[in-house]
Amino acid sequence: SGSSANRIKFGTSQDLSIWHDGSHSYIHDTGTGNLRIRGDDVEITDNASNNNMARFTKNGAVDLYHNGSKKFETSSTGGTLTGDLYTTSRLFVNTTDAGESNGDEATFANTGGNAGITIRSAVDAETKIYFSEGTSGGSQYRGAINYNHNTNYMAFSANETETMRILSGGGITFNGDTATA
Repeated sequence: SGSSANRIKFGTSQDLSIWHDGSHSYIHDTGTGNLRIRGDDVEITDNASNNNMARFTKNGAVDLYHNGSKKFETSSTGGTLTGDLYTTSRLFVNTTDAGESNGDEATFANTGGNAGITIRSAVDAETKIYFSEGTSGGSQYRGAINYNHNTNYMAFSANETETMRILSGGGITFNGDTATA
């Protein structure tokens, strides 16, 4: 924690210290209040290349960087993440109640009206939901729901095989056979 001879101390109680212990540098506040850093535009950068690590702008964004690339930024409407987001727990949107324990990994709520999830793809592409039991081969898509935007059908698969299709005109096929009624 550095010898007191190498510390610069501030305050009437000398509760703010700055020191270097030979390996690390410290700013240490032991007072009862908060440690406040003030400025209209505050940047934390690395020493070697002056790459941003964090940036705080007065009346504006807070930006966080990884290796000089902005990964998270706040705005007046929320925040934007660039890259993948991994969570080690659950995802809640507009709620703190997980709901049914067999389906509580992601919970979306609108207690004032209808609720839903939108999955969007290109005009002539497919939108899919996969039911997986593993991370390779067929275990990634044992079951599936597929909407084909090119011909506008919806298909349901079980055990990696399409078992039912709802056609754009309203007909139904089972394993490729068209139902007569």
